Amino acid sequence: MDIITSFENKLIKELLALQSKKQRHKIGKFLIESKRSIEEALIYGSEPEIIILRENTQLPEFLMNYKQIVVEVSEKIFIKISTTETSQGIIGVYNFFNFKINNFLEKSKLLFLDGIQDPGNLGTIIRSAAAFNIGGILVGPGSVDIYNEKVLRSTLGGIFALPILDIKTEELKLFKKHGFTIIGAKLEGGNLYNYNFKDKVIVGIGNENSGLSQDFMGIAEDYVTIQISEKMESLNASVAASIILYELNRI
Repeated sequence: MDIITSFENKLIKELLALQSKKQRHKIGKFLIESKRSIEEALIYGSEPEIIILRENTQLPEFLMNYKQIVVEVSEKIFIKISTTETSQGIIGVYNFFNFKINNFLEKSKLLFLDGIQDPGNLGTIIRSAAAFNIGGILVGPGSVDIYNEKVLRSTLGGIFALPILDIKTEELKLFKKHGFTIIGAKLEGGNLYNYNFKDKVIVGIGNENSGLSQDFMGIAEDYVTIQISEKMESLNASVAASIILYELNRI
């Protein structure tokens, strides 16, 4: 296998461009950098379009059937493509997800993220949603890009475990027409631990600082709150979301 050593190579230019949100969305591809996440993707049925391998790096056993899409690059080029300090020497290139609203309408439990801006929070929420069998995640305006490298790294492969879709807040009205109850998480609401959730429900989690948006609250039908000690004013967004998702999973 020939090793790519030139930054003028067309593929290398495209891979470097994927570090920009604008270019990612223009090209429609994103990068996953870790053996574990690439293996998780395969478990959930998502295959890489290309596998980038750093020179002198052993291809993992679980990827031996994908040798035909492996591209080996020099150390210098790999360092430029990589976004981690201690890379394992392998990167998967994936096409953007192609989910539509119709993929969500037959689900029963969904999560709406209303302006979640911290990549670590979003990644953790995605992983928790997958762990607690949530039907899918709807990502609202003002939220960080789901294909951001820090988001993807935080999901540890969970990004492939459930459908995720960017939507406008007003599109939640369509879900209401299909029988969903829209509920928001905020400080003033019904007690989460004895709340009577409906069969089809969407729970909204607000921005880390400003909470739920006015647009969302104009659509929401009710609210729930997590009872916490008076010593603390509030919880981190990903912690709050995980607690709510755990309770939803118990229904």
